[in-house]
Amino acid sequence: MFTNTTQFGGKFERKLDFELRNAQCADIATGYVGKSTILNYEAAFRRMSNLPNGHCKILLGMAFFEGLSSSSHRDLSNLHNTLSSNNLNSGIYLSYSQKYHGKIYNFSHNNSRNIYLGSSNFSQSGLSSNIECTIEVTDNNQKTDLITFTNYLFDPSNAVSINKANIPIHGRSRTRRGRTPRADLSQLQRHQLTITQVIQQNTPYFDFDLRRIADKQKSSLNTYFGKGRVNRNTGVVTPRGWYEVELIADDQVRASVHYPKGNFQAYTNDGYIIPMKTQGDYYKNIRSEGMGRGTLHVFGMWIKGKLEQAGALETYQPIDLDTFNDYGRSNLRFYKLSPTEYYLDL
Repeated sequence: MFTNTTQFGGKFERKLDFELRNAQCADIATGYVGKSTILNYEAAFRRMSNLPNGHCKILLGMAFFEGLSSSSHRDLSNLHNTLSSNNLNSGIYLSYSQKYHGKIYNFSHNNSRNIYLGSSNFSQSGLSSNIECTIEVTDNNQKTDLITFTNYLFDPSNAVSINKANIPIHGRSRTRRGRTPRADLSQLQRHQLTITQVIQQNTPYFDFDLRRIADKQKSSLNTYFGKGRVNRNTGVVTPRGWYEVELIADDQVRASVHYPKGNFQAYTNDGYIIPMKTQGDYYKNIRSEGMGRGTLHVFGMWIKGKLEQAGALETYQPIDLDTFNDYGRSNLRFYKLSPTEYYLDL
């Protein structure tokens, strides 16, 4: 056990230093890396990538979703180019199918494997200064499972090389992705209709209970945490925007006689008019429409904006059941004003 405290196993850094300087192969999957730690072991990475049967692969689990500083991105990209030019099975990769926050250190020494699992990020704080808890895995069945899992993390369906990821770079003009799409609420027309007026007119309605999809990390409310979009021509993967939202209505919601089919105008309870439509199989997809680039962000900007303004949602964090508990309600109500006009109350 390594906790970075003297009385409980000492610093993991010492064990890692030995492994990196002696291993034939290294597969490291971690949530975060420290720039100084990467540079400190650059010679060890190069040594393994130059061995006839060696390689060195490092997976960053959070960078695709949270970005990197400009200097870290530059240094990691340069290191990737160096390692991959020596060995196509070596380099720096980013988890893009979803966030990965685990820490696995897998080292090969000829016919033996030394694997460590715990809480230590590949950084100075994780390896030395923080109180952490990382253990060496000795059970062979568990080793086999971790090797299989590590291969899964590095699979192209889950990971992309850093030079193929169009991630946000801190310190540049666009430091966080999806924050200011071209289409936004300021471009929308306004209205004066109030919820009181709508209720007094006995307007028919149906409810979309957002709790049904809130507990799924990559649901249509949490598209931000789903896989990025792959450019088929270049292979570059671009993350999705924070405000990108497209609700998927289930059979129960679509069973309402008041459910819209096709284009409609949504009058929100805070005065906006959002062009919207339902589309797809059985009109199950509910989305904003006709705003050009950024279309999908407009509806999401309204929903997530209300949750953010109420203090129930922190930007760049998943929407879950606690979000709606803090907000005080989860039902998005669609009042049917006419076949092509709805009043949205959330």
